Amino acid sequence: MPFLTMLVSVVPLDFMATFPSADSSADSPRQAENSGPGLFSIGRSDAAAIMLLIACLVAMFWRVLFTPAMFFYRDVFNYSFPHAQFIHEICRSGHLPYWNPYLNFGEPVLANPNFLFFYPSTVFLILLPAGFAYTLHYVAHFAIAGVGAYMLARRWGQSCAAAFLAGFFFAFSGPVLSLGNFYNHVAAAAWIPWALFLADRALETRSWRPWILLLLVFTLQFLAAEPFTLIVTFGLALALAFYRKGRSRRLLGPANRRILLAFVLVGGLMLALAAVQLLPSLDLLEHSRRGNEGLPFNETTSWSFHPLALLEVVIPDFFGRPLEAPSLWTLVLNCRNTPYFPSVFLGFIPLFFALAGWSLGRNQHRNFAAGAGAVLLFLSFGRFTPFFAVIYLLVPPLALVRFPVKLLVPATLMVALLAGWGFDALVHSDPVPRHRSRRILTPLKWLLTGTVVLWLAALLAPSLIASPAEWILVRTNGMFMRSLAGGLTAVQISEATAFLLTMFRWQLPGFIGFILGGTLLVSAWIQGKAWVRHSVIAAAVLGMALLVAVNYQANPVVARTFYTYRPPVLQNLEDSSQPYRFSYIFRESESPPGTPEV
Repeated sequence: MPFLTMLVSVVPLDFMATFPSADSSADSPRQAENSGPGLFSIGRSDAAAIMLLIACLVAMFWRVLFTPAMFFYRDVFNYSFPHAQFIHEICRSGHLPYWNPYLNFGEPVLANPNFLFFYPSTVFLILLPAGFAYTLHYVAHFAIAGVGAYMLARRWGQSCAAAFLAGFFFAFSGPVLSLGNFYNHVAAAAWIPWALFLADRALETRSWRPWILLLLVFTLQFLAAEPFTLIVTFGLALALAFYRKGRSRRLLGPANRRILLAFVLVGGLMLALAAVQLLPSLDLLEHSRRGNEGLPFNETTSWSFHPLALLEVVIPDFFGRPLEAPSLWTLVLNCRNTPYFPSVFLGFIPLFFALAGWSLGRNQHRNFAAGAGAVLLFLSFGRFTPFFAVIYLLVPPLALVRFPVKLLVPATLMVALLAGWGFDALVHSDPVPRHRSRRILTPLKWLLTGTVVLWLAALLAPSLIASPAEWILVRTNGMFMRSLAGGLTAVQISEATAFLLTMFRWQLPGFIGFILGGTLLVSAWIQGKAWVRHSVIAAAVLGMALLVAVNYQANPVVARTFYTYRPPVLQNLEDSSQPYRFSYIFRESESPPGTPEV
């Protein structure tokens, strides 16, 4: 892969140039905050890191930017791109796209926020060729997400190199790159780090400027039409404000009231600014099932992140390649569906750095990031734990949104930020109290012991794994099969169990190697070994390379001629000035082969 060669050859040089010295105080948040008089003041090192991050993203998506290729997976080919093409053609002809007669026997366009007509990127969709502008929408928002994570990391006291790592780990993570098949979700998710950046800045100044910019960010998220992400981002910013300036002893005290009033005001103004989309959307919602009845809990949580799928966060494609060779586990763990995220891979190295950031870092924000990340992860489990059910009952707007698995995106942001602090801590040899070193060594030792025991059980006593695996498979499958006929056969269960045992036997040794390497690295760091700093740099580059190698295929592409292909069946239809309307159904036939129903 040419991009991997470029990454390994270029990134270390930039890293070495931007590392803080051993006596640097880059871990102090005040240094980053007071780097200049402006809100977004950056130095040459910051500009170089940001440009390198953007260049990496351009290299990652070279096919869709410089060749006749386009995204096509899931919602893209039959929903979001056709509507983008429709908006492009109608607006270029001098009209507004009030109504689309070509799909679903006609449907509103301006009133449907999913088409993002009032979102700023639609301007480029109208002015530029539709295919290129549509692709640019995704790549630009990946860059916005990565740069936002970088700026937030710098705001919270990280060095340029550490902030670059944080931005890279976030932008190239599986959950973020998998948003290349969700037109609105990628637009909303890209602004999460910027909302936290501006909220944190607004708490430290009496100026209205950061509050106004925060209002604009929330408005952009609203126009991006992913309400779940907007709710979560707003909640994170509010939680950060209470963490920084709130008073736990006086819940109704003046400080807490001021924070709450400020965010209520920002929320109200957001709705006012987005009224051009809000008002017609409310009318559309009023005539929909979602608006009249709300979504039942089973539909809201139809895509939940199964705890067992955490294995794929550190071991790529553990349950099979979802786009090419999925296993029965892929179907069952994803709620009898294809995965919402084609990849959730982050890798052991970013998680190891994140653990080091929480254990060894000194910035006060690390506890907020760790706590927020843990809460978001537990809530992403959705129906597999009682946590999301409680939130669903306490927060009525959740009846209008779907899919707890989306919470993996902000959770990944928290991990990336923690990884930046961990990198900064490990490149220094500053002594730490023994209890802080135990914070990182003890989890690593327990993880190493548990993984080794699991691997030995898969080799020597497979029944110890097979029985729980069968129970998990049947139990999880039963949660989604109650309204369907049948279930898993004994043959399917046996094959799935054998598949899991095989993956344990072949994949766990590599994971054990990573854990052992991390444990030895931390032990050497505690002892003040001189070679640790270079090993940390090498580990960081390896972590980035693994992210690229694994997540490179998260967004499959096709030639643009795919969208102009005419099925042969149209040759049997008479020419007409009216639009063709078609529907298609894919299902497993319950009839024996050869019957008329098939």
